[in-house]
Amino acid sequence: MKIPTRPALTARPTAHYNSAMFSLPKLAVLALIIAGIWYGFKLVGRLDKARKEADRNERRSVRDKSAKVPEDTGDTGDTEDMVSCPSCGTYVIPAEIVGGHCDRCRAAG
Repeated sequence: MKIPTRPALTARPTAHYNSAMFSLPKLAVLALIIAGIWYGFKLVGRLDKARKEADRNERRSVRDKSAKVPEDTGDTGDTEDMVSCPSCGTYVIPAEIVGGHCDRCRAAG
């Protein structure tokens, strides 16, 4: 009985440069992808700039409106200094302290 022999396993010589590696359609697609990304970033930058400009204009218009003479709300704008209640230490307006106690102290006991 004869044993079949196998052909020797040898590596085929390969070229370092494959002609299919750099083809014109591949380069064109790569250029389109790069251009798309480039113009996409430019568009996002323009939209962001427009949004910031709109926000700035809106804040400016609100500031201009608030700088106008305010409506008369009946408030005279007078302020009162608050004082500490001698009994509990709560800060109240002086008119609320009667007999050394504020409204809170009188309600508690």
